[in-house]
Amino acid sequence: MMAPEVKDRLVNEASTLYEKIGKLALFLQSKDFDGLSGENQELLKKQYELMLEYHQVLLQRIKIN
Repeated sequence: MMAPEVKDRLVNEASTLYEKIGKLALFLQSKDFDGLSGENQELLKKQYELMLEYHQVLLQRIKIN
C-alpha cells in the first residue's frame, strides 16, 4: 500500500497527462499537423501512443493501491 500523498501525486499526474493527451489528439487532426514533415508526424503519433500507454500504467498503479 502506498502513502496517501504518493497516490495523490499519481492521480494528479494521470489527470495532467490525460489533458495533454487530449490536446495532442486534437493537434493530430489539425492542419498544422498536416504541415509537418512525415518524420515529425510519425514521431508525434508514436508519442501519442506512448502517452496513452503511460496513462494506463498510472491508472493501474492507482487502482491497485
